[in-house]
Amino acid sequence: MPGWQRALSDRVAVDIVLAWALAATTYLAVVFDVPPALRVLFGGAALVVLPGYVLVALLFPHRSAAAAPGRLATIGGPDRVNTRTRLALSFGLSLAVLPVLGILISVSPWGFSEQTVAGAFLAFVGIGGLLGAAVRRRLPPEDRFRIPIDRWTGELRSALWTGPPAQRALNAVVLLSIGVALVAAGGVIAVPQGGQSFTDFAVLSANGDGELVAGGYPDDLETNGSATLVTAVENHEGETTTYTIVVTMERLQPDGATGGANASASNDTVSGERVELQRFSATVEPGQRWTQRHEVQPELDADSRRVHYYLYRGEAPAAVGPDSAYRHLWLTFGDGAA
Repeated sequence: MPGWQRALSDRVAVDIVLAWALAATTYLAVVFDVPPALRVLFGGAALVVLPGYVLVALLFPHRSAAAAPGRLATIGGPDRVNTRTRLALSFGLSLAVLPVLGILISVSPWGFSEQTVAGAFLAFVGIGGLLGAAVRRRLPPEDRFRIPIDRWTGELRSALWTGPPAQRALNAVVLLSIGVALVAAGGVIAVPQGGQSFTDFAVLSANGDGELVAGGYPDDLETNGSATLVTAVENHEGETTTYTIVVTMERLQPDGATGGANASASNDTVSGERVELQRFSATVEPGQRWTQRHEVQPELDADSRRVHYYLYRGEAPAAVGPDSAYRHLWLTFGDGAA
């Protein structure tokens, strides 16, 4: 290794700096929503190598026994691993770390989304690399692990340009297969998969302890009274979505009152009178929940009223209805309401 490279390696953990740069590139690729091909190119291999690599850098800061002649190896130096073992451990530990990060993200206040996954990945590689560099820095310069660029370059040149043609072709195929396997494994994580997308929609009320529950709705709306309710929308669409909720009230015939949210309307008789109470909208990030507190007032004079909640993705039409709504819930107030 040239003198300037050795001096740089003694002062800077070059491999960890490169890991930081690749992790930051992966994060930016997700945040700026680059095309999937570029996302796999920048982030595929990074996701299945870098988290484990910074852990290996922390656990095994020394050079391998072969690179430190005169020192004890194997039994006498359990913290010394060669480069091939280091890369294999990086891959295996990454596959073990990523599910744990996913679980922590899913229970975090930020929810599970591409941005939070990329941010957690960047933070893990950043903090892990910083700790690994600090531990390595405490060792004598001649005992610190450094990337053996000269040896790797020589081995690669020898594998591809010397020896029988058949052997060189086989070496090229093996190297290409390793690269494709890394990118493919990372692509499964880096590119969102076409799974089920949905939106949770509920109408809630506050119980005696002030907690929001799907129940305990008032039985009736007095002429000059009102009911305080809360709509809850949770975005599992995998992308930022704008929602619009439209609330309407209709008059029911006396024999049409059947109680509860989403009660069957098969025996209900609607008088045809309906008014729109209110509509509100919000843009919700993936994995986030939007709640909207509102007052329901008796706009129609009747013994039994039904309040409909129509949820739309995007803007709602002027004339709303169950056929055009993305989600539809209703509550019945009055005679027979549960």
